Amino acid sequence: MNRRDLEKHLRENGCARHRQGGKHEIWINPATGRKSPVPRHTTVKRSIVTERLPQARDPGPDRLLTRAFRLTRMRGACASSPPHLLPYRLGKLKRPGDPGRSGNGRRPHRTRAGRRWGAMRRFRRLFAITGLCGWAALAAVLGATPRSAASPPAQPMRDLVRADRPTLDALYAGGSVGAIPTGFLPGRAIPDPGSRTTAARSRLTHAVWQGKIFHGDGTGHNKVFGVKAVPVRVYHGESWRDGGPAVIVDYEGTSRLFGNVRDEFREVSPGLYLGLTWVRKPNGPELATMFTLQDRGPARR
Repeated sequence: MNRRDLEKHLRENGCARHRQGGKHEIWINPATGRKSPVPRHTTVKRSIVTERLPQARDPGPDRLLTRAFRLTRMRGACASSPPHLLPYRLGKLKRPGDPGRSGNGRRPHRTRAGRRWGAMRRFRRLFAITGLCGWAALAAVLGATPRSAASPPAQPMRDLVRADRPTLDALYAGGSVGAIPTGFLPGRAIPDPGSRTTAARSRLTHAVWQGKIFHGDGTGHNKVFGVKAVPVRVYHGESWRDGGPAVIVDYEGTSRLFGNVRDEFREVSPGLYLGLTWVRKPNGPELATMFTLQDRGPARR
């Protein structure tokens, strides 16, 4: 059906365009107050616009099956219009015996491809419903399972990266110093804590620096671009932040490029370390950035 003919028929029967929707135009019948959407397509499908009635309101000698006008899925949007005018005016009405229809006025049976497509749609609908039910059952089971109070957080390093500066300062001040860890400890840099770009800059830095390697003999290395590089000395010493004890990672005397850099870290939770990176300046040490390390245990190194 042509959209112009459809709008002309609506206006002739007292309907008016109410407003513009996202994908449809909203039409209204002032006499009944009913509203309904109309597609913006140039050609509107007859299955959307029209609906078959059992028989004509004004039965003639041949008792034609007429179509009552309706807008998309709502009946009676233009209830004042006679239902038998639209088919005659637009030439869309056919007799029960006309070509393209069966003897009872219905459409012919669908082809094999049409039946196959209908079966596929039903299968997809059933598959979607089954998947939703499965997800709902899984969520109910996971929600009912109690979590252990002693279990560590899922991603502690990520939590530290997204924390603000006062939170990190409080964690570092309350941290403890134990034995120097051994093996590879993956790490993340925390540049400018609490800013909007901290997480993104930390991910970019992780592509270059992946953590630290401690050998257990007072030495260690950094893992840069996936390989062991930049040797360091590791020992217990005095923190440049508050004068308390900390594990010191010193680059002086081991690296020509980073000889003025010194790291220190403390354990803020089991297996999780928070550190500070200092740069030696003529006026005294200056805090450059913060970082975090995580000891995943011997089984996961």
